[in-house]
Amino acid sequence: MSNKVYDILKWVIAIVMPAAAVLYGNLGPDWGWYNPQLIVKTITEIQLFLGTIFAVSCYSYAKGGKG
Repeated sequence: MSNKVYDILKWVIAIVMPAAAVLYGNLGPDWGWYNPQLIVKTITEIQLFLGTIFAVSCYSYAKGGKG
């Protein structure tokens, strides 16, 4: 994985996904958007999954593994 791809993934997982969840969770009820609680829960569960996989991969790479 190149440094650029790594930086983009890190930014999406750490910044974009939580911001999207908060935005949808706060605006959804006011605007009548589809099931805000379910959408926020889904976004955060996907973020947790990706963050875990990403962290394990980075740890493995730092230890000299193949990722």
